[in-house]
Amino acid sequence: MADVNIYPNPFSNATTVEVVLRNKAKVTVEVYDVVGQLIQAENKGTLNNGVHKVEIAGDGLAPGIYYVKIQIGESSITRKVIH
Repeated sequence: MADVNIYPNPFSNATTVEVVLRNKAKVTVEVYDVVGQLIQAENKGTLNNGVHKVEIAGDGLAPGIYYVKIQIGESSITRKVIH
């Protein structure tokens, strides 16, 4: 699978999603609001093993709670972030 870190959390200007892949995999990062509406999506395509970073800008996001869903191959990880 993979390790996922999101920092800083809480964030104001931007937060970084760090994905550490053990194997080559397709990666998509999606941001949802508290009612489940998709706010942002970034398809990173197929990435090699190693460390990969995706920045989520806080511009245009209202203060509050968001959920970041990281799809890695057939699996997904969801983490809560506060803006």
